[in-house]
Amino acid sequence: MPRVRKLWALALLAIYLAVLVTMVITFLYRGVSIHNPVLDLFIAFHFEIMILVSISGLAVGGAVYWLMGEEAEHAVAASSENARLLLSLLPPGDRQVIEFLARGKGEGFQSEIARLNGMNRLRAHRILADLKRRGLVHIEQVGKLNKVFLSPSLLAALQDHAPETALARPSA
Repeated sequence: MPRVRKLWALALLAIYLAVLVTMVITFLYRGVSIHNPVLDLFIAFHFEIMILVSISGLAVGGAVYWLMGEEAEHAVAASSENARLLLSLLPPGDRQVIEFLARGKGEGFQSEIARLNGMNRLRAHRILADLKRRGLVHIEQVGKLNKVFLSPSLLAALQDHAPETALARPSA
């Protein structure tokens, strides 16, 4: 079904471009006396046709959006599924830290992580060192505190696409 939608979208775009090219040609030849009935018609009603082309452009844009919307929804669902899969593969402590950082817009302090349920300073340090080694977080020292940031690509996968799904704890 998505292939048929793509073909419809391409057909609509081709028709619209053909009308647009005709309008440009009409504009270019408006002062030349060529006795072509089609061009004469376009020249005589050029303002009305420009309005029609503008409205049809909006209609074609809406149609292409509608036709391609299913593919965009599928991409969002796949991204959400990938985020859930990633979280399910992480050990519980790592998952807890990633979820905490994602809820905090991708950043938090190491001291806050150490205060999470079942966490202490040493465990938080070890988990963050492991996540940093894997490239999932980076740590910056702010005064005497360590500020932890999720990698931008991981944050986008967890938050932008489907935060309620991606951050939900996967069922066992």
